[in-house]
This record gives sequence, structure tokens and C-alpha cells, in this order.
Amino acid sequence: MKIELPAKYVHIFKGVPYIFRSVETRGNKAIVELALGFSVSRTVLNMRPKEFREFYDSINVSEGKKILKFSELILEPTKTARLYFRIPATALALIKEAAKLSNESLSEYCLKTILARTVEELESQTSKGATRGS
Repeated sequence: MKIELPAKYVHIFKGVPYIFRSVETRGNKAIVELALGFSVSRTVLNMRPKEFREFYDSINVSEGKKILKFSELILEPTKTARLYFRIPATALALIKEAAKLSNESLSEYCLKTILARTVEELESQTSKGATRGS
């Protein structure tokens, strides 16, 4: 998902692990690419309601969507890729139960679990001195 916004707001994405984001600044505009969904509330940003609305209106999203829900900005990427694999029925039952306990769909739960492991692996490799593509 690509997010175009005023460069003064790019700091909002600093908490996103670097492997899931890239930032390009062109003058007073910035383009942030995110691999995952992202949300932030008005209170976290310490903005007044009018300022938060202006911030929301200044954002353009491609390959995804932006949602304003009360005083929270939600950015969701469009899901276009599919991943298929086979697992034992007993493992599927365990995963479904864990997803249910997390109040997430099976798809959401699996994606978050896989991405958590991805972050762990890539950060581990980075700390060992490995680089992407090696």
C-alpha cells in the first residue's frame, strides 16, 4: 500500500518495523509504502479534532484504503495475493481455536502469526550482519 502525505507527518510511521515500510521524501511530500495495515488515534498524535481531520484529508492511499473510525485513522492494504498449504486436520483445529480466542478470522490470525515470525527471522538475520537478498 502506498500512502502519500505531507512530509511533516512521516514520523508517525517510525514505529513500523523497517522491513514493513519504506519512506521516500520529495520536498514537502512523502510516500510511505507499508506491507501491513496501520492505525493511529487522534489522542496518540496529540491533535485537536479539526487538525486530525485535516491530517486525514491530506492522505492519499493507493493499493489500499483509508478509514476514519471515530478518532482513529485506519489504513488497510488491498489483499491480492494468495498462499495455499496443507496441514494436518488436528493442527487446523488448534489454529482455528487460537484465532477464535483472538477474535480474528482464521486468515487474519494466520497472517499475523506468519508476519510475527517473519519479523523475528529478519531482525535476527539483520543483527547477525546479513542483508536482504543474501
